[in-house]
Amino acid sequence: MLQYEYIREALKQGMKLEEKLGTNPFKYGMAGGTDTHLGIMAPEEENLFGKTASQEPKADRWSEYFLLTEQVKTRDLQMTAAGWTGVWATENTREALWDAMKRKETYATTGSRMLVRLFGGYDFTDEDT
Repeated sequence: MLQYEYIREALKQGMKLEEKLGTNPFKYGMAGGTDTHLGIMAPEEENLFGKTASQEPKADRWSEYFLLTEQVKTRDLQMTAAGWTGVWATENTREALWDAMKRKETYATTGSRMLVRLFGGYDFTDEDT
């Protein structure tokens, strides 16, 4: 990975600035979704339909190349499936979801799916975690 080329670097820099200055200029909400050009949703890695029309579902799709040059050989099966967006909302309504997204209370994942465990409230003890 290249330094400063990914969002995780901005998040780390933001936390350092918040510790030093008291504010985080890099507080982002994340959103993940498909980057396919098929109109087909395939969130599971083992059921990936491909990224472009040439890799649409068919028997030999796993043998096809997404990118094939002298320098790069990437098979379609090496591409990742669609991303997901997680939203921390007060309730499961359009209004609450929109408000949470506006507050940037979201996360995104591609590939492996994260399991998020959250606690909210006051007076928690060490035994509660």
